[in-house]
Amino acid sequence: MMSVSSIDSETLKQIRANAELVMKHSQEFVDFKFGYSKESIQWLEGHIEHLRLTNGFDAQHSKFVSIFGSYLGEAIIHNYGGYWSTDDKGLGIQFSGENVAYPFVKTEKQMLNGLEDSILSFFNVLPMLSSGELSNQVHKAKLEDSKIPWWKSLFGINK
Repeated sequence: MMSVSSIDSETLKQIRANAELVMKHSQEFVDFKFGYSKESIQWLEGHIEHLRLTNGFDAQHSKFVSIFGSYLGEAIIHNYGGYWSTDDKGLGIQFSGENVAYPFVKTEKQMLNGLEDSILSFFNVLPMLSSGELSNQVHKAKLEDSKIPWWKSLFGINK
């Protein structure tokens, strides 16, 4: 089990300032209220993709991860709850139990790999993680799989 702890107030203050910076600067480029909405995240995903394809991250890669990841994390909290925490994987949004989302990791993955690591897709599946539904489905699937011998599963025999 991972050791999880809350983050200090100075780190939280910087995360929130980064998120505000994204909203302030992005507002100049959109014709809707840029906030913590799915529409805003979709726009940011496209902006990240544009920067990725034009080598816009080269000089300040880690700065972009920090700024955009802060915004994504705050958007997650505003929409799905949770709170900032840290563990051996880094800063994340802690939900119930052991469910944690890592917005900085996801942001960097899209910056490196493109839309196959979409921040919008990540955002869209988080309601299942935040509610614990995803963990329950995985646990249920493991239990069901353990009741059926592998050879029956192979041939679609459920008994």
